Amino acid sequence: MSHILGGFDHLLFLFSLLIARQTFKQYATMITAFTIAHSITLTLTVLGLIDISPKIVEPASR
Repeated sequence: MSHILGGFDHLLFLFSLLIARQTFKQYATMITAFTIAHSITLTLTVLGLIDISPKIVEPASR
């Protein structure tokens, strides 16, 4: 939960869901795409296949 609430990308994503007037199917598609993309990047990082500096990935957290 702290990962979601502490990440600006997650908060902006949730905010965009609140202000967008979309159908349930569009919401579900957007949430699914975000979750898949985020899971892929986390998996690649854990496996050591990518290593990107936090200064690039999370510039607002510094």
